[in-house]
Amino acid sequence: LQDEQIISVLTAELQRSTLGSFWSLRKAMRRLRMVFGREVDSRQPLVKMKLRELQARPPSRVGEREPTSILCCGIRLTQGDLDTLQPHQWLNDQVINCYMRLLMEQGQSGQGRGHRVHIVNTFFYPKLLSASYKGVERWIKNVDFFRLSLLLVPVHLGMHWCLAALNFKSGRIEYFDPLGGRNRTCVKKLLLFLLTHASRRGHSLRMHWRKCYAKAIPRQYNSSDCGVFVCQYARWLCQCKGPYSSIPFSQRHMPAIRTAMLEELKRGNLMKYSFIKEQ
Repeated sequence: LQDEQIISVLTAELQRSTLGSFWSLRKAMRRLRMVFGREVDSRQPLVKMKLRELQARPPSRVGEREPTSILCCGIRLTQGDLDTLQPHQWLNDQVINCYMRLLMEQGQSGQGRGHRVHIVNTFFYPKLLSASYKGVERWIKNVDFFRLSLLLVPVHLGMHWCLAALNFKSGRIEYFDPLGGRNRTCVKKLLLFLLTHASRRGHSLRMHWRKCYAKAIPRQYNSSDCGVFVCQYARWLCQCKGPYSSIPFSQRHMPAIRTAMLEELKRGNLMKYSFIKEQ
């Protein structure tokens, strides 16, 4: 870990906490271990020095930052939401939902190569698990699934983000896990949802749907970038750029992608990632 990473995360954590001015060294070290997912005991002298420096600043600089927010795609993002795009932070529902809506709007405006994609919000899958089809029926009543190319479903597993895709062109339910896992429960639930929805709408499925766990996709190698990976999987699928094996981003691109995503949300417009060379 670089000193700059330690200092950046410590500063952000103190600003986020309303009691940041009173954090002990032990609490700061414990928080850094959780964020980085590894021991940081060897950096204690640096943390101690920086902690004293930050806590010596006026209260407005630690834990009492002026709230700011932006409006993107009809979703209000607070400074706290935007801060989840800082290095080593877990993306929250608001940021992921807003970015997914931006992907849909870009696709519908022709910038996403025009094929029809709908993305449900992050609360869809938990509701499907707890209340089955009836729990989500009203959320999708105005969506004609059977004219879509793809239906994308963000999947939150407590402390990990994944993505499921119902591909209406190939007749497959595809599951994308940045850690390479297989969530058979999710795939079965979505297949049952699709069959129930088709039955309720009087639509017969023309093909036998297959289950697919994406393998040749970029993988994460830390504990915090899963949400960023999921957003970028969705971006690739929305823009229909080719097979999964040609997805060009990787773990090393995550810091730059986080910065780019923050700028995209502020602008309300997707940008070309010049730091990624596409195949």
